Amino acid sequence: MHRFRQLVKRLPFGEPRPAFVDPFLDELDTARLLRNRLHHFDEDFASGEHCESGHPILGSLSWIDSRYARGFLYAFIASGPSVESGQVSNFSIPAREDLPSEIGNFSLLAFDRTLSLSAMLSTTREFMHAFEPLVQTTIAETLREAAVENNVPLDVAGRYAPCDMITAIAFDVGGDQWTWNTASSFSRVEVALGSMDVSDP
Repeated sequence: MHRFRQLVKRLPFGEPRPAFVDPFLDELDTARLLRNRLHHFDEDFASGEHCESGHPILGSLSWIDSRYARGFLYAFIASGPSVESGQVSNFSIPAREDLPSEIGNFSLLAFDRTLSLSAMLSTTREFMHAFEPLVQTTIAETLREAAVENNVPLDVAGRYAPCDMITAIAFDVGGDQWTWNTASSFSRVEVALGSMDVSDP
């Protein structure tokens, strides 16, 4: 999450940045703070300098399972020593409307920081709804500009597009040589239709 936040900060959105960017960066700031604590892990492990009393130094992961017929289950995994015995999780009974439909409300507690993984993933999902079309538009504009600059007809340039690709190549061994088994190999390419048509400004 911290790396993704840093990447978003470095993207050339221009000024002013789109309205959805800064709220996203603010929402993920906890990931930066937790990353900074982990960066100084050696100090915390030796002295507990930044660790609140009772918090496990390697952190704890908690979640809620609403599939329990009589209510819900709260579960957590704690790892590593504590400065003192005490709080190994950070739990309060949620309101009914805040319970997950099945399993959710994942939270990470480490040092003196608590990070709601579920909230952060929800924020990221909402951000991507606005971010992805912006990226597609920017890439299409860049490809269009490059095509014009290099005198490539736009109808030809329009055939090229970023895509998702999955490839697996099978090799059979025979003596000292490897043979490409085309029957057992496959490649799948997915392109969002129309999203990268650089011929259409």
